[in-house]
Amino acid sequence: MNLKLVQAGLKQVLRKLEDLHWTDWAEVAEMFTLPKDEQDGSYWKVNWNDFKQKGISISQVNATLETLPKFDYKSKITEFTGNFTQLENYIVEHNIDFSKGTIIKISKLKEEWSIEEITKLFLKTRNLNPT
Repeated sequence: MNLKLVQAGLKQVLRKLEDLHWTDWAEVAEMFTLPKDEQDGSYWKVNWNDFKQKGISISQVNATLETLPKFDYKSKITEFTGNFTQLENYIVEHNIDFSKGTIIKISKLKEEWSIEEITKLFLKTRNLNPT
């Protein structure tokens, strides 16, 4: 895996998320990515509170970036969604390919989100591509 390419892609994603004001919504963001035609994925984690420091730039924010050897993308989705039958049925019905993809997990939310807010977030972020 080309770590410099991943880091460049993450900077692009960070800028987009910053434009969406994620720092107002949650404290922590994690991203799991499995690039096309790769077995190893990557894991990235950042604390959004770090962005609130006066005068700090994206390149000065500390984040975790790790390689995930033989990353099982489908298992990670199952881990996060638990026994969510509707999702499992959707995956089977639409023959979804898990050979590549990105999961963005946000946590330590500052307030409860409505279905409309979640849908709006999904629509704004579904085309982000960190690799």
